[in-house]
Amino acid sequence: MAVWAQPSNATSRSNIQALLKQANRYSGPVDGIWGANTIRGIQITCNASDEYSDITVDGVPGPSTARAVALYGSYATQPLNYNEVLASIHWSKFHKRLSEVVRIYFPR
Repeated sequence: MAVWAQPSNATSRSNIQALLKQANRYSGPVDGIWGANTIRGIQITCNASDEYSDITVDGVPGPSTARAVALYGSYATQPLNYNEVLASIHWSKFHKRLSEVVRIYFPR
């Protein structure tokens, strides 16, 4: 099985965790270390979107989570092949969209 393509630096991972926490979708520490709770927060976020809403929230970054993250970040509606997106998830796009959602729906 291919390796989950998480953001390459801890700052990006921490920024996503902070946004998930602000949206009440993550309760762990904002430390840049991704575990099951961070993945669950990402899965909940993707499920809440209109593009992809049928992934299992289990904290396991499998094929459906990879596709959901790619769709969420790209605003795409076409089905994506797991092998095409797994190693090339554009986390900056995911982060940008999550930032917009949090700013609008979860203001401080």
